[in-house]
Amino acid sequence: MVAIPITRPRSLVVGSPEYFKERSKPIVPLDLVQHRCIEMRMANGRMYRWELERRGEAHVIDVPGNLTLDATDLILAAANSGAGLAYIGEYSLAAHMAAGRLIPVLEEWCPAYPGLSLFSQRRHMPAKLRAFIGPIREQAV
Repeated sequence: MVAIPITRPRSLVVGSPEYFKERSKPIVPLDLVQHRCIEMRMANGRMYRWELERRGEAHVIDVPGNLTLDATDLILAAANSGAGLAYIGEYSLAAHMAAGRLIPVLEEWCPAYPGLSLFSQRRHMPAKLRAFIGPIREQAV
């Protein structure tokens, strides 16, 4: 089997322009402890710890926050309103960042992680499979 990666997702730390009017942008992950962060409660009841990494230096941070939510759309709305910094999947942020409603920070600390892959039994991919994968890769990026 040959794995054919089609996505390289990542999460980003973002805040609204209003949030940054009163605060400086974090430069390194440990700066997050001086910010209001929107915490995420996972389905198992635990709080999600933000995972940041750059050139082999990893940080897993219990961020401070006065707001805890359990749904991405609610976290996104709270970040847009200036409630604090959020750590959200990049696929949910594109339109908000393009419109200037959210500003990414610590981008160099937010690497992509393994995403979805298709598997083929052949090293030399049939033309039909290659034609199928092309548009999927374009949509996924």
